[in-house]
Amino acid sequence: SSDLLEKYNSWSSYTPESKSVMVVYGSVYGGTESAANAVAAKISQNGISDVAVYDVSKTHVSELISEAFRCSHIVLASITYNMGIFTPMKNFLLDLEAHNLQNRVFALIENGSWSPVSGKQMQEIISRLNNCSVVGEKVTIKSSPSSKDSDALNALAKSVSESILGGAISQEKSKPVAAKKFVCTVCGYVYEGEKLPDDYVCPVCGVGAKLFKEV
Repeated sequence: SSDLLEKYNSWSSYTPESKSVMVVYGSVYGGTESAANAVAAKISQNGISDVAVYDVSKTHVSELISEAFRCSHIVLASITYNMGIFTPMKNFLLDLEAHNLQNRVFALIENGSWSPVSGKQMQEIISRLNNCSVVGEKVTIKSSPSSKDSDALNALAKSVSESILGGAISQEKSKPVAAKKFVCTVCGYVYEGEKLPDDYVCPVCGVGAKLFKEV
């Protein structure tokens, strides 16, 4: 069918299927997970509706690879583990390299209590991928995100969002919106904004707007 041929042409040319974001994190104590969720939420608030978050330790690599081929932008958030990339994250990146992934935009978050180095090492692997780039400033957190880290994470989300939208986001649009809060009744993720869009999808567990309630 024409749809199948279109898919094949996209896959064979390594063209992203959609202007969308996958946020992949490797976390042990929850700090990196919090940073990943914060970036995903901010990207959503910037007007990007197709954002999904994945725990690299719990998601089968076949699903991660599939999403990497679908999405145009990939945010990687990893702890530093034995002076390297968290092992499941490193394996995922090496799988991307083995699959010859091309034409993607990455953004990086690293975590490390003493000597965070995972970001540099993730970038080294990305540099070996054809026509792949890194957008925004790498964010470095130590253990749990601080208020200072929050500003850096918001700036990273802004860079990713502007890369997708093809232009600058106005200051008014990029301000945090905290008038109302809507909580996902499945996973507890909180969306902040004046209104929850009807087509909104939870970036953590993937359920629709009908399963959110205002708090």
